[in-house]
Amino acid sequence: MLKRMSIKRIVTSLIALLLVTLIYLIPTNHTTKTNNIIETTKYITEENTHTIYLLDKDNYISMTKVPIINIERKEIAKELITYLIKDNKYQDKIPNNFTALINSNTKILSIEVIDNIIKCNLSKEYLDTKIPEKTLEALVYTLTSIDGIDTVILYIENEIITKINDQIIPTKLTRDIGINKDYNLNSTKDINKTTIYYNNDDYYTPITKYTNDPNEKIDIIIKELTSTTIKPDLESKMNSNTKLKEYEIKDNTLSLSFNEEILENKKIPEEVINTICLSVIDNYNIENIIMLVNQEEIVKINLKSLEY
Repeated sequence: MLKRMSIKRIVTSLIALLLVTLIYLIPTNHTTKTNNIIETTKYITEENTHTIYLLDKDNYISMTKVPIINIERKEIAKELITYLIKDNKYQDKIPNNFTALINSNTKILSIEVIDNIIKCNLSKEYLDTKIPEKTLEALVYTLTSIDGIDTVILYIENEIITKINDQIIPTKLTRDIGINKDYNLNSTKDINKTTIYYNNDDYYTPITKYTNDPNEKIDIIIKELTSTTIKPDLESKMNSNTKLKEYEIKDNTLSLSFNEEILENKKIPEEVINTICLSVIDNYNIENIIMLVNQEEIVKINLKSLEY
């Protein structure tokens, strides 16, 4: 028994000595490469999350988060589109009460990223969707949530799609197509299109409203988020007595001055900040938002670093 243990110790020591010798014999550049591989592997195996738009329990396309493993835009796009396809391999990672929309037999033929544009080439099964408008909204809003992407060009079997089920669509798709569209029009002239994000449990639901309201979009956003007649399956955490007293856009910054009713325990609730910021992102091309109460700055948000 002791003899076996002694032999085992000797063998273990020899192996350790051999490993140490090999490490010292490896050239510096190889060590660097090894360290890079270790760091990259560590980064990839630690799950990140990314915004995605899926069908929720109330039949809205809503914004939620899913885990991803990729870090390059092209691969992120592939991963997110896979999430959007029914019965996908990530099915168990989709949050509860959400479902994918794209037909389960759809294949990703190719993805190309050129500057701010994603060219997305899918198989013909994509066209079999029963709710083409919502499916397209989910696809476009999901892909334009990738950093630096604001335009999607959709190909089916290598051909650019200009209509789906007799509905004409733009060649270059942006968030201008709207989402969960709501029409309240008295005239076809002077239409104001405003996208507003509402709370819905622990996620956010965007609604693009088409009205004849002549007011500035930020006025419409705050008016809607403080309304007492919001649809029962949508929610806003903003106090209904909140008033936007004034606003200013200067140096890529939107300053919003509110009355004290926006505060809760001397702070603006996180959900309120998020609904305002997400709504502003979809309606304005600015970088920062400052929220004030009685001319005192309460919070300043860089929209690119917004966490929700």
